[in-house]
Amino acid sequence: MADTIARLMRDTVRKDPEHGVQLVKDASGVFQEISWGRLYREAEAFGAGLLRLGITRGDHVGIISDNMKE
Repeated sequence: MADTIARLMRDTVRKDPEHGVQLVKDASGVFQEISWGRLYREAEAFGAGLLRLGITRGDHVGIISDNMKE
């Protein structure tokens, strides 16, 4: 089975969920490290939100975003 971004992310989280993956600024402008585990949980929550909206596998969805976590 071909790897997908979701599978690669899941496998990385299983290996080392506390490993840092990204730095983001907090409200005071200080960079805080985000772990793979936290990023994965946030991605799962985003996916659950899409499901709640009626989006299903195979639907086309465009995401327009700045280069940031949010």
